[in-house]
Amino acid sequence: MLFKKNILIIFNSDLFENTTELNEIKQEEEIRGGISEVASKIGNILKNISRSKIYYLMINDAYQIKKYLASNTKFDLIVNLCEPIFSVCEHESAVVSLIEETNTPYTGNPAHVLKVTSNKYYFNDLLKKHGLPSLESYLFSKLSDFEEWLEQNQHLEYPFIVKLNSEDASLGIDHSSVVHNKKALTTKVLTKLKKYKQDVLIQRYIDGREIHVAYYGLNPVTILGVSELDFSELPPDHPRIYTYSAKWDNNSDDYKKIYICESKMEDEIQSKIKDIALKIIKLFDFKGYGRLDFRLSKEGTPYLIDANPNCNISDTSCFAVLAERINLKYEDIIIDLCQKAIENKSIRNFKSNYTNITQYFSQNKMNTPLFIN
Repeated sequence: MLFKKNILIIFNSDLFENTTELNEIKQEEEIRGGISEVASKIGNILKNISRSKIYYLMINDAYQIKKYLASNTKFDLIVNLCEPIFSVCEHESAVVSLIEETNTPYTGNPAHVLKVTSNKYYFNDLLKKHGLPSLESYLFSKLSDFEEWLEQNQHLEYPFIVKLNSEDASLGIDHSSVVHNKKALTTKVLTKLKKYKQDVLIQRYIDGREIHVAYYGLNPVTILGVSELDFSELPPDHPRIYTYSAKWDNNSDDYKKIYICESKMEDEIQSKIKDIALKIIKLFDFKGYGRLDFRLSKEGTPYLIDANPNCNISDTSCFAVLAERINLKYEDIIIDLCQKAIENKSIRNFKSNYTNITQYFSQNKMNTPLFIN
């Protein structure tokens, strides 16, 4: 029972080296904010309902959690709200891997899940290797490599969408991210490489519906609900994509004209998407909570475009909305998530797929999940 526990809520700070090339990222990230507010609201819920003692830790880097846990009283539970600190995606999995070393129950997904999904290109490749629908994808870290590839592929079929390979929350995604010719593709790739200083992903653009599937639980993990994006109010010449502005800038047209609504898909298609979502969840050992985003092609094929195992769980998030639709109040779901994390401590198998994932990373010359000594 979740009653009078010592609970630590951790969340990332907004501190980062103030370099010229990261200033634009910082400005965009500051629009999002709100992590400390979510932490405070969750803390108040746990304090008022379970009468637990709540501690807060704002984290600047992964080492901080290791030092803090080593020098403080043992906690019954850690509520993990840590996101990447300005594009340092390894931060998420590193923090959780260090928590796992202490054998302390925590909310959310295991470290290996956070690591494998942080690389969109390789996760898409894993889906292909397991016979699941996958997108035509190309990854570039240098402009010279992109230019060489483009020279060798003069007759590409458009459109493509250009995105950052290791970013969440649609950072860098706008209407011009969907490209229909060589000139637009070159301009977009060059801009992203220069601006964000990280790998750029080119993927086949699926002109279709966008479906979000939220999952929930530890043993078993189940589908919490399915939602769909309503693009009907967008101008005809705008691509039907969930832009950064639509998610975070409440002054933008996209924010005002793109809605998350209850999906009205045919039962057969919804069942198909749920089946694929559950296969992915089981295959990669997803746990706790998260969201899988699909694009549904006009032929009826669902393609995973993003796996977010550390999704926003604020009281206004898609996750909270879907919970409410099945009569699960926000306060109830927070209590239940925490209760399940404590109860299932002995059931969690943190490394169940770790060997296979590590082998895959090695074969593709990737770094294995980040475990800091």
